Amino acid sequence: MLPRDRVLAAFEHRKTDRVPIYQAGYSSRVASAVLGREAYVGGGMQQWREAKALWDGPDAHKEYLERSHRDAYELPIKLDLDVVRSSYWRMNVKPTKKIDEYTFLYGDPEKDWHVMRLDPQTELYQIVDRSAKPERTMADLEKEVEAQEK
Repeated sequence: MLPRDRVLAAFEHRKTDRVPIYQAGYSSRVASAVLGREAYVGGGMQQWREAKALWDGPDAHKEYLERSHRDAYELPIKLDLDVVRSSYWRMNVKPTKKIDEYTFLYGDPEKDWHVMRLDPQTELYQIVDRSAKPERTMADLEKEVEAQEK
């Protein structure tokens, strides 16, 4: 059976030649080992790569999108999977400032901002600092309750 037929048959509760196989996510490091080159898949690593590409300009972002698309299709083919995940986590927001190789600031540095950093070991791209949020007052809470009751 072709992968498409296998997946459709499974959803329709028909017999298949084998159970359809799907892998929801990959570490970029593991995918790179499978493909034998740097693979543009993963979670936080892909978000950081997109932030970096947006920072580096339109040509870099175009290349990022092309490589991500190519690798999202090549990896499941190489692993003989039946379902393709066509894209991975996006971070399509250009950073306001590059702090260092792995760290970007987003938002208005004078008002509402947050800083995100990639940990290359874990491949996580996460918030490591943010502007203080104003404390809610009783008036704020009353407005929220009023809005919920409508």
